[in-house]
Amino acid sequence: MAMLLGRKVGMTQVYDESGKLLPVTVIQAGPCTVMQVKTVQTDGYNAVQLGYDDVKASRKKKPETGHAKKSLFSVKLDYLKDLDKEQISDELRQQFEQNKMPLSQDATVLVKKAGNRWLIADKSKEYSVRKGEDELDIYAPGAVKKFIREMRLPVDAEPEHEVGDCITVSVFAESEFVDIVGTSKGKGFAGVMKRHGFGGFPASHGTERKHRAPGSISSYASDAGHGGSPKRGKKMGGHMGHRRVTGKNHELVSIDEKRGLLAVKGPIPGPAGGYVVVRSSQTTQSKR
Repeated sequence: MAMLLGRKVGMTQVYDESGKLLPVTVIQAGPCTVMQVKTVQTDGYNAVQLGYDDVKASRKKKPETGHAKKSLFSVKLDYLKDLDKEQISDELRQQFEQNKMPLSQDATVLVKKAGNRWLIADKSKEYSVRKGEDELDIYAPGAVKKFIREMRLPVDAEPEHEVGDCITVSVFAESEFVDIVGTSKGKGFAGVMKRHGFGGFPASHGTERKHRAPGSISSYASDAGHGGSPKRGKKMGGHMGHRRVTGKNHELVSIDEKRGLLAVKGPIPGPAGGYVVVRSSQTTQSKR
Protein backbone atom coordinates (compact mmCIF):
# COMPACT_ATOMS: atom_id res chain seq x y z
CA MET A 1 0.00 0.00 0.00
CA ALA A 2 1.24 3.47 -0.91
CA MET A 3 0.58 6.53 1.24
CA LEU A 4 1.52 10.20 1.14
CA LEU A 5 0.66 13.39 3.04
CA GLY A 6 -0.17 16.70 1.44
CA ARG A 7 -2.39 19.76 1.11
CA LYS A 8 -5.54 20.39 -0.88
CA VAL A 9 -4.81 23.10 -3.46
CA GLY A 10 -8.27 23.47 -5.02
CA MET A 11 -10.54 22.28 -7.83
CA THR A 12 -10.28 22.72 -11.59
CA GLN A 13 -11.26 20.96 -14.83
CA VAL A 14 -9.24 18.83 -17.24
CA TYR A 15 -9.98 16.90 -20.41
CA ASP A 16 -9.40 13.17 -20.53
CA GLU A 17 -8.15 11.20 -23.53
CA SER A 18 -11.64 10.94 -25.02
CA GLY A 19 -12.23 14.68 -24.75
CA LYS A 20 -14.57 14.46 -21.77
CA LEU A 21 -14.35 17.31 -19.26
CA LEU A 22 -13.62 16.04 -15.74
CA PRO A 23 -13.85 17.92 -12.43
CA VAL A 24 -10.63 17.27 -10.49
CA THR A 25 -9.06 18.27 -7.20
CA VAL A 26 -5.38 19.19 -7.19
CA ILE A 27 -3.32 18.00 -4.21
CA GLN A 28 0.20 19.13 -3.33
CA ALA A 29 1.48 15.75 -2.12
CA GLY A 30 4.88 15.28 -0.53
CA PRO A 31 7.74 15.10 -0.42
CA CYS A 32 7.33 13.31 2.89
CA THR A 33 10.14 12.35 5.25
CA VAL A 34 10.20 9.01 7.04
CA MET A 35 10.31 10.08 10.69
CA GLN A 36 10.23 6.62 12.30
CA VAL A 37 10.00 2.95 11.35
CA LYS A 38 8.06 0.82 13.85
CA THR A 39 8.33 -2.95 14.05
CA VAL A 40 6.63 -5.74 15.95
CA GLN A 41 9.77 -6.25 18.04
CA THR A 42 10.06 -2.62 19.18
CA ASP A 43 6.49 -1.27 19.13
CA GLY A 44 4.20 -4.29 18.83
CA TYR A 45 3.17 -3.55 15.23
CA ASN A 46 4.67 -2.59 11.87
CA ALA A 47 4.27 0.96 10.64
CA VAL A 48 6.06 3.78 8.86
CA GLN A 49 5.68 7.28 10.28
CA LEU A 50 5.62 10.08 7.69
CA GLY A 51 6.09 13.82 8.23
CA TYR A 52 5.06 16.72 5.99
CA ASP A 53 5.46 20.52 6.05
CA ASP A 54 8.33 21.97 8.10
CA VAL A 55 7.76 23.90 11.32
CA LYS A 56 9.27 27.38 11.74
CA ALA A 57 12.53 27.41 13.67
CA SER A 58 11.00 29.71 16.30
CA ARG A 59 8.18 27.25 16.95
CA LYS A 60 10.19 24.07 17.34
CA LYS A 61 9.96 22.22 20.65
CA LYS A 62 12.80 20.17 22.08
CA PRO A 63 10.89 16.85 22.29
CA GLU A 64 9.79 17.23 18.66
CA THR A 65 13.31 18.18 17.58
CA GLY A 66 14.73 15.12 19.33
CA HIS A 67 12.19 12.87 17.63
CA ALA A 68 13.04 14.33 14.22
CA LYS A 69 16.75 13.67 14.59
CA LYS A 70 18.00 10.72 12.62
CA SER A 71 21.26 8.80 12.65
CA LEU A 72 23.10 9.38 9.38
CA PHE A 73 26.29 7.34 9.62
CA SER A 74 29.04 6.30 12.02
CA VAL A 75 32.79 6.96 11.98
CA LYS A 76 35.78 5.79 14.00
CA LEU A 77 36.74 7.25 17.37
CA ASP A 78 39.99 8.56 15.86
CA TYR A 79 38.38 11.93 15.11
CA LEU A 80 37.86 12.78 18.79
CA LYS A 81 41.20 14.58 19.05
CA ASP A 82 40.28 16.98 16.29
CA LEU A 83 36.82 17.61 17.73
CA ASP A 84 38.30 18.40 21.13
CA LYS A 85 40.47 21.03 19.41
CA GLU A 86 37.35 22.36 17.65
CA GLN A 87 38.77 21.31 14.30
CA ILE A 88 37.40 19.21 11.43
CA SER A 89 39.97 16.98 9.81
CA ASP A 90 40.11 16.33 6.06
CA GLU A 91 39.35 12.67 6.67
CA LEU A 92 36.14 13.54 8.52
CA ARG A 93 35.13 15.83 5.66
CA GLN A 94 35.63 12.93 3.28
CA GLN A 95 33.29 10.82 5.41
CA PHE A 96 30.57 13.47 4.99
CA GLU A 97 31.19 13.62 1.23
CA GLN A 98 30.92 9.84 0.91
CA ASN A 99 27.49 10.03 2.56
CA LYS A 100 26.39 12.79 0.13
CA MET A 101 26.53 15.55 2.75
CA PRO A 102 29.64 17.59 1.93
CA LEU A 103 30.78 20.18 4.45
CA SER A 104 31.73 23.68 3.34
CA GLN A 105 34.98 25.34 4.31
CA ASP A 106 33.07 27.48 6.84
CA ALA A 107 31.95 24.44 8.85
CA THR A 108 33.12 24.64 12.47
CA VAL A 109 32.76 22.80 15.76
CA LEU A 110 30.68 25.20 17.84
CA VAL A 111 30.80 23.79 21.32
CA LYS A 112 31.50 20.58 23.19
CA LYS A 113 28.33 19.57 24.97
CA ALA A 114 28.03 17.61 28.18
CA GLY A 115 27.84 13.87 27.81
CA ASN A 116 30.40 13.37 25.05
CA ARG A 117 28.53 15.32 22.39
CA TRP A 118 29.72 17.83 19.82
CA LEU A 119 27.96 20.13 17.37
CA ILE A 120 29.21 20.79 13.85
CA ALA A 121 27.66 23.93 12.29
CA ASP A 122 27.68 24.35 8.52
CA LYS A 123 25.80 27.45 7.33
CA SER A 124 22.11 26.70 8.01
CA LYS A 125 22.73 23.03 8.90
CA GLU A 126 23.86 21.48 12.15
CA TYR A 127 25.15 17.97 12.77
CA SER A 128 25.24 16.37 16.19
CA VAL A 129 28.15 14.04 17.02
CA ARG A 130 27.70 11.52 19.84
CA LYS A 131 30.27 9.17 21.26
CA GLY A 132 29.29 5.52 21.31
CA GLU A 133 31.12 2.49 22.63
CA ASP A 134 33.16 1.79 19.51
CA GLU A 135 32.44 4.67 17.15
CA LEU A 136 31.07 8.17 16.70
CA ASP A 137 27.47 8.53 15.52
CA ILE A 138 26.59 11.45 13.27
CA TYR A 139 23.05 12.78 13.56
CA ALA A 140 21.21 15.39 11.53
CA PRO A 141 18.78 17.58 13.45
CA GLY A 142 15.99 16.62 11.01
CA ALA A 143 13.26 19.16 10.36
CA VAL A 144 10.28 19.13 12.73
CA LYS A 145 7.07 18.47 10.79
CA LYS A 146 3.61 19.96 11.29
CA PHE A 147 1.63 17.03 9.91
CA ILE A 148 2.64 13.50 11.01
CA ARG A 149 0.73 10.31 10.30
CA GLU A 150 1.46 6.57 10.36
CA MET A 151 1.03 4.01 7.62
CA ARG A 152 0.20 0.68 9.23
CA LEU A 153 1.72 -2.42 7.66
CA PRO A 154 0.76 -6.11 7.95
CA VAL A 155 2.40 -8.11 10.71
CA ASP A 156 4.38 -10.21 8.26
CA ALA A 157 5.45 -7.25 6.09
CA GLU A 158 8.96 -5.86 6.11
CA PRO A 159 9.34 -2.04 5.96
CA GLU A 160 10.62 -0.88 2.59
CA HIS A 161 11.83 2.49 3.88
CA GLU A 162 14.41 3.67 6.38
CA VAL A 163 14.48 6.69 8.67
CA GLY A 164 15.33 9.79 6.67
CA ASP A 165 14.03 8.50 3.32
CA CYS A 166 12.12 10.96 1.14
CA ILE A 167 8.88 9.74 -0.46
CA THR A 168 7.37 11.54 -3.47
CA VAL A 169 4.30 11.21 -5.68
CA SER A 170 6.10 8.56 -7.74
CA VAL A 171 4.82 5.93 -5.26
CA PHE A 172 1.40 6.22 -6.96
CA ALA A 173 2.76 5.49 -10.44
CA GLU A 174 0.98 2.12 -10.52
CA SER A 175 -2.20 3.21 -8.69
CA GLU A 176 -5.47 3.90 -10.50
CA PHE A 177 -7.65 4.77 -7.51
CA VAL A 178 -6.86 6.45 -4.19
CA ASP A 179 -8.61 7.12 -0.88
CA ILE A 180 -8.46 10.66 0.50
CA VAL A 181 -8.68 11.29 4.25
CA GLY A 182 -9.25 14.87 5.37
CA THR A 183 -11.03 17.07 7.90
CA SER A 184 -14.33 18.46 6.67
CA LYS A 185 -15.10 22.17 6.78
CA GLY A 186 -16.36 23.36 10.15
CA LYS A 187 -19.85 24.92 10.14
CA GLY A 188 -19.99 25.99 13.76
CA PHE A 189 -23.16 25.49 15.84
CA ALA A 190 -25.99 24.43 13.52
CA GLY A 191 -29.67 23.77 14.09
CA VAL A 192 -31.52 20.54 13.39
CA MET A 193 -32.73 21.65 9.93
CA LYS A 194 -29.20 22.30 8.65
CA ARG A 195 -27.44 19.58 10.64
CA HIS A 196 -29.92 16.71 10.25
CA GLY A 197 -32.28 17.82 7.50
CA PHE A 198 -35.39 18.30 9.65
CA GLY A 199 -38.41 19.73 7.81
CA GLY A 200 -39.28 22.31 10.46
CA PHE A 201 -42.75 23.55 11.44
CA PRO A 202 -45.35 24.93 9.01
CA ALA A 203 -44.73 28.45 7.76
CA SER A 204 -48.24 29.59 8.70
CA HIS A 205 -51.49 28.44 10.35
CA GLY A 206 -50.65 29.27 13.93
CA THR A 207 -46.87 28.67 14.01
CA GLU A 208 -45.31 31.56 15.89
CA ARG A 209 -41.52 31.90 16.33
CA LYS A 210 -41.05 28.11 16.14
CA HIS A 211 -40.45 27.55 12.42
CA ARG A 212 -36.98 25.96 12.80
CA ALA A 213 -37.42 24.43 16.26
CA PRO A 214 -36.57 20.72 16.83
CA GLY A 215 -39.88 19.94 18.51
CA SER A 216 -40.22 17.55 21.42
CA ILE A 217 -36.99 15.82 22.40
CA SER A 218 -38.29 13.25 24.88
CA SER A 219 -41.32 11.84 26.72
CA TYR A 220 -42.31 8.97 28.95
CA ALA A 221 -44.61 7.51 26.30
CA SER A 222 -42.16 7.38 23.39
CA ASP A 223 -39.77 5.04 25.19
CA ALA A 224 -41.81 3.46 27.95
CA GLY A 225 -39.92 1.95 30.83
CA HIS A 226 -36.71 3.92 30.26
CA GLY A 227 -37.56 7.25 31.85
CA GLY A 228 -38.47 10.61 30.40
CA SER A 229 -34.95 11.96 29.76
CA PRO A 230 -33.56 12.48 26.21
CA LYS A 231 -32.15 9.23 24.84
CA ARG A 232 -28.61 8.69 23.66
CA GLY A 233 -28.14 9.53 19.97
CA LYS A 234 -31.06 11.98 19.82
CA LYS A 235 -30.68 14.28 16.81
CA MET A 236 -30.36 17.84 18.06
CA GLY A 237 -28.58 21.06 17.24
CA GLY A 238 -24.83 21.19 17.85
CA HIS A 239 -21.36 21.48 16.35
CA MET A 240 -21.42 20.61 12.64
CA GLY A 241 -18.48 19.66 10.46
CA HIS A 242 -14.78 19.56 11.34
CA ARG A 243 -14.83 15.76 11.33
CA ARG A 244 -12.48 13.17 9.86
CA VAL A 245 -13.95 12.13 6.49
CA THR A 246 -12.66 9.51 4.06
CA GLY A 247 -13.47 9.80 0.36
CA LYS A 248 -13.02 6.38 -1.25
CA ASN A 249 -12.07 5.28 -4.74
CA HIS A 250 -11.16 8.63 -6.32
CA GLU A 251 -9.82 8.08 -9.80
CA LEU A 252 -6.21 9.24 -10.11
CA VAL A 253 -6.34 11.39 -13.24
CA SER A 254 -2.73 12.60 -13.50
CA ILE A 255 0.59 12.82 -11.64
CA ASP A 256 3.09 15.69 -11.94
CA GLU A 257 6.33 14.37 -10.45
CA LYS A 258 8.29 17.59 -11.05
CA ARG A 259 5.93 19.76 -9.02
CA GLY A 260 4.66 17.01 -6.72
CA LEU A 261 1.01 17.34 -7.72
CA LEU A 262 -1.80 14.80 -7.88
CA ALA A 263 -5.08 15.35 -9.73
CA VAL A 264 -7.95 13.18 -8.50
CA LYS A 265 -11.47 13.05 -9.87
CA GLY A 266 -14.21 14.76 -7.88
CA PRO A 267 -14.23 16.78 -4.64
CA ILE A 268 -12.37 15.78 -1.50
CA PRO A 269 -13.10 16.70 2.14
CA GLY A 270 -11.73 19.87 3.70
CA PRO A 271 -11.00 23.46 2.67
CA ALA A 272 -8.32 24.61 0.25
CA GLY A 273 -5.01 24.46 2.11
CA GLY A 274 -6.19 21.73 4.48
CA TYR A 275 -4.02 18.70 5.22
CA VAL A 276 -5.01 15.39 3.63
CA VAL A 277 -3.79 11.79 3.60
CA VAL A 278 -3.61 10.12 0.19
CA ARG A 279 -3.38 6.34 0.10
CA SER A 280 -3.99 3.64 -2.48
CA SER A 281 -7.57 2.33 -2.44
CA GLN A 282 -8.33 -0.66 -0.25
CA THR A 283 -11.16 -1.92 -2.49
CA THR A 284 -10.77 -2.96 -6.12
CA GLN A 285 -12.33 -0.77 -8.78
CA SER A 286 -12.26 -0.51 -12.56
CA LYS A 287 -12.32 2.59 -14.70
CA ARG A 288 -15.61 3.14 -16.48
